Amino acid sequence: MTTKTTIQLRWLVRSDMPNVVAFDREASLHTWTVGDFLLWLQRRNCIGMVAANAVGTPVGCMIDR
Repeated sequence: MTTKTTIQLRWLVRSDMPNVVAFDREASLHTWTVGDFLLWLQRRNCIGMVAANAVGTPVGCMIDR
């Protein structure tokens, strides 16, 4: 039996930061703070996206420059 999961890609918004920081802590030895993420996202050539589940909770993220 196959289970279908709906994932939506959307822009990262400030209210996503607690989840984004938690993802980073789980995945990296050198973690960023909320301030670090905000400094990068304030740059003109940097974007943040999240993958959100059906109820809108972020389940993944990416920062791209």
